[in-house]
Amino acid sequence: MKGIETGTVKNSTLLFLGMGIIAITIFFRIIFYTGFLGSDEVTYTEAAFSVLHGNWTVSSYAGSNRYGINLPVAVLMSIFGTSEYSANLWSFLCSVLEVTVVLVLGTRLLGYKIAFIGALLLALLPIHVHFAGRLMADSPLALFITLSFLLFWLGEKHDHLISFLFAGISAGFVFWVKPIVAILYILVFLTYPLIFRRWNFRWIWMVAGFATFVGANMIFFWWAAGDPLFVFRVMFNQSSLDKIVGNEDAYFYPSYYLVYLFGKIWHTWLLGPLSLFALVLWIWKRFTSHHLTNENIPFLIWWSLGLMCIFSLFIISWEPLTFIMKQTNYMLIFVAPLSLLAGYGLTILSNKFLTLMLTIFILPSIVLAGMEQRLIHVHTANSLTTYAFAQTHNDTNVFVGTNAKMFALFKRVTGHAAQKNIRSLDELKNGKNDVLELGNYLIFDTQTFTKEERTIVKELLDKKSPCLSEEVSTKIKDKPAILNFFSVGINSTFDLLASKTESLLQPSPAIIYKVSSLDACSNYQ
Repeated sequence: MKGIETGTVKNSTLLFLGMGIIAITIFFRIIFYTGFLGSDEVTYTEAAFSVLHGNWTVSSYAGSNRYGINLPVAVLMSIFGTSEYSANLWSFLCSVLEVTVVLVLGTRLLGYKIAFIGALLLALLPIHVHFAGRLMADSPLALFITLSFLLFWLGEKHDHLISFLFAGISAGFVFWVKPIVAILYILVFLTYPLIFRRWNFRWIWMVAGFATFVGANMIFFWWAAGDPLFVFRVMFNQSSLDKIVGNEDAYFYPSYYLVYLFGKIWHTWLLGPLSLFALVLWIWKRFTSHHLTNENIPFLIWWSLGLMCIFSLFIISWEPLTFIMKQTNYMLIFVAPLSLLAGYGLTILSNKFLTLMLTIFILPSIVLAGMEQRLIHVHTANSLTTYAFAQTHNDTNVFVGTNAKMFALFKRVTGHAAQKNIRSLDELKNGKNDVLELGNYLIFDTQTFTKEERTIVKELLDKKSPCLSEEVSTKIKDKPAILNFFSVGINSTFDLLASKTESLLQPSPAIIYKVSSLDACSNYQ
C-alpha cells in the first residue's frame, strides 16, 4: 500500500506549505468565530463550570454527561480563566488538530499532494470553519473519529501495534464525547475484514484501547453516580427513544446528507460533487488501467461511504420504521475522508486547472463561512440586546423567551454575574401572580420563540392585556466587508433576492411590553 512519493519537492518546502495551511486554518476560524447560539453549548459549558467548582453531580440528560467535552473545557477554563473564549478553546483546538492530522497522516498514507489539497479543502470548508467556534461536541467528535481511522490505516500499512492501540484509544475518546456515536461508527470497522478480505491479530490492540477507555468511563460513573452502567441506561432509555421518533421537527429520511452534499450545498460547497468525481475517476481507472496510481484509495472510499451509510441508514425503530435522526452538524463526522477523496480527484488536473478549481472552491467557501457566522449572530442578536436591556433595568423583572434565558445562563457560567431579574415567559403559563406586576417588562422575540412561547404570547395579546409597546431596533455588528460585497453583488444582479439577502443579514426587531395598568392586567390573570 504505497502512497504517492514526494518526488523532488524538498522537505523544507513541504513544511512551509503545511505551516501555511495550518495558519489559514487558524486565521479563518478566528475571524469567523460564532459563539453563543442557545443550544447544547450552554449545557456543556454549565456542566464544565460545575466540575470546575467541584460539583460532580450527574444528570439524566445525556448532554450533561458528555465528559469528553465537559472535562477538557473545565481544564482549559481552570488554566485560562472562566470566559466564553476559554470555554470554546476545546472545539477550536480540535478543529485545527483535525486539519493537522489529515495533513500529516494523510501525507504518509496518500502522498503530499492529495493530503495537502484535502487538508486545504477541509480547512476552508464552511461547516468545519463554523463549528470551530460553536462550543459544541461536533469538532472533538470529528477529530477523534478521523484520528481513529487514520491511525488504523497507518497500522495496516506498517503492521504497527502502537498505531492500532492509539486508534482504539481515539475510538474510546469518541465514547467519552458521545457514546451512541462511538457504538454506531465502530460498526464500520466491523465490515473491514469482509470488504478487504484480510485479518490481522494485532487488531486486538485496537479493541484493547477502546475497551480501556469505555471501562474508564464506566468506573467514572460508578464513582459519580453509583452506577457503572449509568451512561448506557440514559442512552437506551425507551422514553428518550420515543421522544426522538415522535419529534415532528427532526429529519429521518435516508437521503438527507446527499441533499446537503449535492443540493443545499451552503455547508459544504462543492465537496460533494468533487468527491463524486473522484469516486467515478477511481472506478474508471480500476476497470480501464492495469496499474493503479494509488492503492490506498479503496480504504478512503470505504471510510467515507461506511460512515455515510451508517449515519444515514441505521434503523432506530422498526415500528414505525424510522431511520437514524440526522442534522447538518453530523456531517462533520465524514467530511475529512470526503476532503481527501476530493483531493485525490483534483490531483489529475494540470496546475492551471487545479489552481482554477481551488479558486472556485476557496472564495465562495470563505463567503459561505461568513454567512454561517452571520446567521447565528442574526438569530441571537435580540437575546444579546435583551440581556443588555435587563442589565440597565435591574430594579424590575424582565420576562424573556428561552433563548434569552439561555444567554443569561451562558453569561453566568462564563464568568459574569448572575442577572437575576431575567425570568422566563413560561411563568405566564404556570400562573405566577407576579408576572404582570406594574413596571415589569415582557420582551417578545419572534426570531427565537418556541412554539409553546408563541402560544403563550398569542393568548396574552388576544386578551388585550394593557401593555405599552415599543419597537426596539436590535443592534448588531456591522456586516463584514466580504459580506457587504456579497450582498451588493446579489442584490444588484437579482432584485428578487434582495429582500431575502437582507433578512439573512439583519435581525427582525424584538418588541418590549411594559405593564402599565394593574386593573386591566388583573382581567388577564
